[in-house]
Amino acid sequence: MIAEYLVGILEGAGYVPLQAATLAEARRLLASCEIDLCLCDRHLPDGDSVELLPAMTGIPAVLLTAAAAESPRQALLDAGFVEVLAKPCEPERLCRVIARTLAAARADNPARAGASSHAPIDLPATASASANTSANTDADDSASCGDLPVLDDGAALLMCGNDAEAMVALRRLLADELPPIRKAVAGLVSASSQQRLHLAGELHKLAASAAWCGATEMGHHCNRLQRELTTSRRPVSDSAGDLLDALDRLAQALPG
Repeated sequence: MIAEYLVGILEGAGYVPLQAATLAEARRLLASCEIDLCLCDRHLPDGDSVELLPAMTGIPAVLLTAAAAESPRQALLDAGFVEVLAKPCEPERLCRVIARTLAAARADNPARAGASSHAPIDLPATASASANTSANTDADDSASCGDLPVLDDGAALLMCGNDAEAMVALRRLLADELPPIRKAVAGLVSASSQQRLHLAGELHKLAASAAWCGATEMGHHCNRLQRELTTSRRPVSDSAGDLLDALDRLAQALPG
């Protein structure tokens, strides 16, 4: 869902995005196309976008990640990214960073300055890092369902550049994502270890979608259950129940 939205933002800014959902697809594009800039989501289904850096020699790379605590920003810059942006990132800021990065790259390589502008390669992946991870601590887990809005229009409009139509469209797409997630969460008690890890990845993605849509309550509970599934710090039954309740409230609030 977010991948398509970011592609639309880039197209609206005059770029021609080439989208890859996996590291393997990205490597094929890097080998076969002239790329001016890479916009990378941190986590892809087949690995970490850091692994792509050796294939991007001479191509500036901007990283989108919500897992700020996972790797210090400076470590990612030292690895080779020219900029690291926290998700969700406002469209205006994203476009400013891309324009500034391209201008700097062309100043450093005048031979490319006269070339036609080929698009950034967009890797927003089917597996995105969960939104607002840097703000998620154990203290967050004490928040009750009543403390968080089911839908925060102000936050969603900010992420959509005050485009109400885009906000509604994203929320409709989010509504389509909810039934299979709800089914998986409801069956968590009997799920295998592999199924639990798969669900953790799906919750990782869903939390990112929630941030773009202002689904604050559901995003909170997605992050909480995802962390518990991956760290096994405690039983997940309470977190699963809280998420199921949040999913039901969100399904009622989203446009049909």
